[in-house]
Amino acid sequence: MKEYASLQLSSETEAFLFRLQELGLPQEIADTLADPYITKIGAAVGEDIHGLQHYCRFEPHRFLDLQPFGDRYGIKEKSVRKMAAIILGRKVSKAQQCSNWEAQPLSEAQLLYASTDAWICVKMYKALLASKPTDRSV
Repeated sequence: MKEYASLQLSSETEAFLFRLQELGLPQEIADTLADPYITKIGAAVGEDIHGLQHYCRFEPHRFLDLQPFGDRYGIKEKSVRKMAAIILGRKVSKAQQCSNWEAQPLSEAQLLYASTDAWICVKMYKALLASKPTDRSV
């Protein structure tokens, strides 16, 4: 099972980064991940759920994976970067993706990448919901 160094969560207005290797997965966050009334949006979320359960077992509820969701809109690309370009017309830099997430402290570039990576998924989901499933064929 893959071990994650951090977890980033975002709403439309705020982003949070949790250093899992320092905190573990606090019960309050695990409860949020298990909450059936809170939608959690991401890409390849199944892999993420398994990695997070290394820290704390929880019953995942209401996770939405943008990759299969995008299929309804004719979007075959699966990377967050490419999906953002198609859906939002914005390119997302992935330069920090493979950087050292155990570094103390994280760089400004890493913090920006982490918050953008979580936030852009929310924005893509909202944009897709506002369009018709047959509007796109990419």
